[in-house]
Amino acid sequence: MDLSERDLGERVSNVADCFAYNEISLLLYIQQLIFLSCTHSALLISRAHEELHSNAWAICQCLFSILENQTSLLTWAFGCVKKALCSEVVLLTLPKTGLNFNTKNASLDFVSGSFMEEAASIMSTKAPRLWWLVHGLLDARQNENTDIHMDKVDEDQEPLDDTVELGEIGGDCSNDSIDNEQNISKSQRHALARKAALITIKSIVLISIIAHSSNQRCNYLQSILGIFFHSLSVPEKVIEVLSHAGISIALSTIHNAVTSLSAKSALLVRDVVQTLTAMFAYDNFDIKFKTAQPTAEHPSIFVSATSATTIPGFGITDANRDALRWSDAYWDQSPLNPSPSTHPLIFTQNDLNLLKEFIGPDTQKVPGVRLSCQQRRWAWHTRKTLVHNVEGFKSFSTKLSQPEEILLIPLHKTQQIPCRAMKYKESTNDGNVQVVDDLHCQGGIGQAEEKG
Repeated sequence: MDLSERDLGERVSNVADCFAYNEISLLLYIQQLIFLSCTHSALLISRAHEELHSNAWAICQCLFSILENQTSLLTWAFGCVKKALCSEVVLLTLPKTGLNFNTKNASLDFVSGSFMEEAASIMSTKAPRLWWLVHGLLDARQNENTDIHMDKVDEDQEPLDDTVELGEIGGDCSNDSIDNEQNISKSQRHALARKAALITIKSIVLISIIAHSSNQRCNYLQSILGIFFHSLSVPEKVIEVLSHAGISIALSTIHNAVTSLSAKSALLVRDVVQTLTAMFAYDNFDIKFKTAQPTAEHPSIFVSATSATTIPGFGITDANRDALRWSDAYWDQSPLNPSPSTHPLIFTQNDLNLLKEFIGPDTQKVPGVRLSCQQRRWAWHTRKTLVHNVEGFKSFSTKLSQPEEILLIPLHKTQQIPCRAMKYKESTNDGNVQVVDDLHCQGGIGQAEEKG
């Protein structure tokens, strides 16, 4: 029912007279209405309570529109928000959230994976209002006129875009806003995604500093960055400054973490190598340790060293494990062995028959097919050479399919365990021997003094 302004004014006046007649203030009426709704079953009281509850935000908005009320309302609102956000910060600092790092029990899994995505997921889930507030402050100009109800923060908050690689984003974005997102170009869409990723990264850093300030053990981001700074040989004075700013853990904590992680990595390498089903891969690297002011007594140092990793074998079982023992038998009978056995390695007729049986189907033609499997592979490589190297054939690149699969090796993710770097030059024969001896020693299958 629509009421005129005059009728509405009269009814409001009548309600005010009722309050005065019953000697009840509006504040007391609202308080009793809220409390009585829990114990009183009267229909009118229930309706009034429901209407008050559903329009609470609108009532606060009307009160805030009055200039005289803004200071007191802001003070009250900030007090409520502060209490709610402090509760979320305390929740983030609990060990069960996964943001605590213990240097004595540091796990190798802690430094693996994409820690930015993990931290963003934890923070946006455990502290949604804090996450929303920091996001809004970091993009203040865009959110200046945004009117969002705090109770709807969980509903209005957009999920993180999985396509954005947070670890590959860096620097600042100059694109502040784009009005028409329907017609924006690909580069503009990339700029928007980049800006959103930057805001996410900055939000993680700010919330991590807040949580770390409340609880020193809540140091997930600080630990990752501290170990990262250590790996880059960042000066200790710089790390101390970053530690005081809440961005890194202390130097002593970094050293304890590195010691713990190194010990666990060494044990893992030994466990994998001693199965005798793993392989080593190594390569040389060069490091130049620069001196701030080089002199004849203290010049810059150039070091050639070798890095290595352990790669566990895949698909090795008790049934096929003996297939790995061929190297001893081959070397024992090899003509290159300075001390070969009395039975040199000779291919017998059985070996030749087995080899012929293995490659036979590859060279035989199938009835009704013009080329054998081997010939079809050669033909494919010929076509590939023409398409990629002859200008007149490049138009056929879309018609060049994949070659026929023969004894396809299944694709799988290769695991690896890094070994300790070695101060040897593997580019020399003696250096190669030293590297292999050192790797055997790290794996617990050799002694450091053994040669060859």
